[in-house]
Amino acid sequence: MKNRSAFTLVECIAALGLFALISVVLGQTCFNCLNAVHSLKKDAYNDALFDYLRTKVLAEDDLSVLQTGLDVYGPDGKTLTIIGDAAATRIVDLFRLDVRCDEAGYSDVFYLVRPSWYDKLTQESVQRDEILDDRKDEVEDARRRSAWQ
Repeated sequence: MKNRSAFTLVECIAALGLFALISVVLGQTCFNCLNAVHSLKKDAYNDALFDYLRTKVLAEDDLSVLQTGLDVYGPDGKTLTIIGDAAATRIVDLFRLDVRCDEAGYSDVFYLVRPSWYDKLTQESVQRDEILDDRKDEVEDARRRSAWQ
């Protein structure tokens, strides 16, 4: 028999393990570099301010207060005015709320469940009962179609 030279199973497994270890170390190094670059671009003051404004908007249940302007005190003591405008969606009790605060350069969009807002909407007369009736009709139509198939 001829003496063949080849890698043994142990040598192959050791090579794969070494490759995996080097890959993990290089991947973690790249991740740390990208994370450092990302943190340099972040503005901690604006992030904290925007989180504070979001909290104030989500805590307000009265739509008319948001439409006329919600006054809050910023971290520097200045008064900031948050203005919001809501629109009903095709889902019952779900509203799209567009808010902005010009003094802070903040704008955001929320989807909120607020059943009490139907009577306070000014742009269109959307009634909760109309949406519920439409959904009931859609469900009945679907039942009729599935019964005939």
